[in-house]
Amino acid sequence: MTTFAWAASAEETRGNTMLNLLICHEDQDSSELYTPNTTAHDLPENHVSVLAENRKVMARYLLPNLIQKVQWTEREMDVVLIGTRVVVPMIHRHPTRPVAQQVERGEIVIGATIAESVGLKKEDVLRFKGRTFKVREIHPRRGTVDDRTMWVALSEAQEILERKGRISLIQVLECNCAWADVDEIKIELKKTMDKIRIVEF
Repeated sequence: MTTFAWAASAEETRGNTMLNLLICHEDQDSSELYTPNTTAHDLPENHVSVLAENRKVMARYLLPNLIQKVQWTEREMDVVLIGTRVVVPMIHRHPTRPVAQQVERGEIVIGATIAESVGLKKEDVLRFKGRTFKVREIHPRRGTVDDRTMWVALSEAQEILERKGRISLIQVLECNCAWADVDEIKIELKKTMDKIRIVEF
């Protein structure tokens, strides 16, 4: 499983009663997220709205992701395409920190290995799957699959992959509760979403 570039770091959560959760289909094999043309075991995007309106889910951010390994046809290389968007749940609709991680349409964030192999830098313009993107950021090398990722707006990834209204998983970030409450949170989430698996990370 990728380290998910914008999940809260240990430094951000240490000393606080916060935890991060990942929600995916109960039959989803995490290794299959990085194989070509994987469409099985995804989730409906409307699960995100259900979570956002649930006042019992004390999370600061929700990050739905659509993930699939594809060929960057213009460069003849395999990459992991990740579509993402940031959702602020109802209870935190006016967060104390700005949502700086949102990737807008026409923007792209690139892993270190891709940037180095192609010679890309911040604010460069590139063609990907017939579309034009401006490089918003290049992630530092992490030594994980993140180094071969390309992040775009969720809606654009859905269009590119022809998977409208579908997502691979939801990151539930900065849940403001004790670790002892994890089981209770899982029960609450499973009341509104069928066939899901919930993992703490």
